[in-house]
Amino acid sequence: MKLKWLKNKTPNFIKAHPVAFGFSVAIHLLLLFFLLWEQALPEKTVLKKNTVNTLVAVDVQQQQKQEQEAPLQTNTKEKTIKLKQYIISQSALDKARKMKKQKIKKEKERIRQLRLSEKRLENERYKEQQRLKRLKAKTKKAKQAKVLAEKKKKIADEKKRLSEKNALAAEKKRQQAESQKTLAEKKAKIAKKKAKAEEKKKQQLTAQRKAEAEQFKKEQNKRKLEQQVQLQEDQNRELEKRKVLDELRENYINQIASRVHNQWRYQGAKDNWSCEVHILQDTGGNVQQVDLKSCNIDNKSKVKSFKNAIKRAVNKASPLPAAPDKSVFDRKIIFYFKVN
Repeated sequence: MKLKWLKNKTPNFIKAHPVAFGFSVAIHLLLLFFLLWEQALPEKTVLKKNTVNTLVAVDVQQQQKQEQEAPLQTNTKEKTIKLKQYIISQSALDKARKMKKQKIKKEKERIRQLRLSEKRLENERYKEQQRLKRLKAKTKKAKQAKVLAEKKKKIADEKKRLSEKNALAAEKKRQQAESQKTLAEKKAKIAKKKAKAEEKKKQQLTAQRKAEAEQFKKEQNKRKLEQQVQLQEDQNRELEKRKVLDELRENYINQIASRVHNQWRYQGAKDNWSCEVHILQDTGGNVQQVDLKSCNIDNKSKVKSFKNAIKRAVNKASPLPAAPDKSVFDRKIIFYFKVN
């Protein structure tokens, strides 16, 4: 549970840079060790100095004691020994002091270099952190800029696509409208031309019909006039023919009547006696039947004999005279027989 809490409390920098953090901790521990050692070093130096002084004092005392115990030695020897001892002791002391100073100087220089190194490392670490931070920010910004640019590009591309699509649709619509307009104008032109042609044709047809009607009327009037003329001529010819035929028929009937009258024999008839004679003949003129109608006889006793005399005269006249023309011939002949 504690490990989990520590893990959750661990800064993001340690998670992101565990090696740099470990190196920094090691440097701090090393610096702490040298600082503690430096604080302990003067005490050791003092102890060593005191020890050397004590040893020198002991040597001096021993030498003094030896000098007191050996009065027989010569002054030169004693001086030489003392000088040697003094030189040795001073040399050792100077050497020790010098070594101590050099050691302290070296230690201080080492510590200074360590501090400088630590400071440089700290600066480099800070610079690295700042660089990484800037790089991260730059990367993030670049990524965001890239995403934004891609998004903008995508939006721009989509807008461009839609614009091109709309432009294409508008162009297509314009072309369709233009085509429809052209087609409509063409249709209108064709319709106008057709209407004009139809109107012209209608006018021509009307004019033609009018002309034909006038021509027909003229021809009809002409034909009517011709018919009237022809009819009149026909009528005239017919009248003339009929007149001729009537004359021929009249002459033909008169010839028959004259022949019958020539064949009639009767005594005691009055001049005003008369009968309407109806004769039925064949194509050869042979009498087939005789009928008398509307007779005018004022003597009843002689009516029958008078009629019989007329019938005998008709039969004697058979065959009757031939007709001058076939159109004049008629099987039934009627004429008026009068005594005188």
